[in-house]
Amino acid sequence: MTVVALVGDLITASRIASVAERERVPFSRIDSPDQLPTDADVLLVVDWGAREADWGQRILEWSAARPASQCLLFGPHVDRQGHADARGLGLGPVVARSAVVQKITDLVSGRR
Repeated sequence: MTVVALVGDLITASRIASVAERERVPFSRIDSPDQLPTDADVLLVVDWGAREADWGQRILEWSAARPASQCLLFGPHVDRQGHADARGLGLGPVVARSAVVQKITDLVSGRR
């Protein structure tokens, strides 16, 4: 498994990188869905609160081609439209930013 963060905020990305390092899994940060990896087993962590209009469909297509991969979306808990958009695409739920590090830890440690 590789952890890939589609996260622009460097502080959040460094927190995610720390989890990957602690769990001894590869990590990379990307800025755009154009950079989505071709690997088959990826935990893709997406800052859904910073998404562009086309991210949802592109991430959905990427996920569909990689059944062993998993997406974890996080964003503001008050962004009802963002949560609805993610659920509507089948990408949700969206976890709160405050819970994302623990959720990544749980997902990575459970898949080893």
